[in-house]
Amino acid sequence: PRRLEDLVSARLAALIACLGAGAALADGSVDGEGQISVLGGFRWVPNWYFEAKAAAAGNPLVRPAPGGPAIDASFSLGVNEFTLVAIDLFGSWYPFELEGHQPFNSTTYGALLGVQVVKVDFPIERLRPYLGAQVGPTYAIVSSASLPNPEKLLMSLNASVGATWRLNERYGLTFDLRYMYARVWLPDLAGINAGGVWFTAGLTIFTGRAPKQEIIPGF
Repeated sequence: PRRLEDLVSARLAALIACLGAGAALADGSVDGEGQISVLGGFRWVPNWYFEAKAAAAGNPLVRPAPGGPAIDASFSLGVNEFTLVAIDLFGSWYPFELEGHQPFNSTTYGALLGVQVVKVDFPIERLRPYLGAQVGPTYAIVSSASLPNPEKLLMSLNASVGATWRLNERYGLTFDLRYMYARVWLPDLAGINAGGVWFTAGLTIFTGRAPKQEIIPGF
């Protein structure tokens, strides 16, 4: 019957599609693949030099300032079998207090352009460890009501390591560890770390693959 033929054809098409998705997962390449990651976590900001200088100036740290929440959104595209080019949008903030001053707020945000070198299915299937490097414009402001300090535009340098656990052809879980080098100056005190170590984790969405000539004309 015609209905039975249509049902069999539909099942065969679905099977072929699944096999194709499985092959895409197993071919060991990120070439032409798009990814969107939304991550959140914590930024640890070591500031031993600044704390020592502030104490020597008569303004010791009143309460510890280890860091604060961090967010990151990453948009990446595979340009060959093991390299992703990524644009990151990020932000973080935390408060701290110095004796003799009103409470401070330290805020860092900006955008980064970088690359990730990825190894698919290493050392186990579905795991994708990576190493990355990023650079980009970063805005940093560290100020209080008693010590206003204008926002500074910096060029921060970043190095990252992480991994994505691919749940299926559409979604994955990403864990990222990043070091950012960025510093600003607090008048009459010392330079202060506006970067730090970022620990983030979140969801990655794989947008599928497209021929590179459709993404980058003339590639």
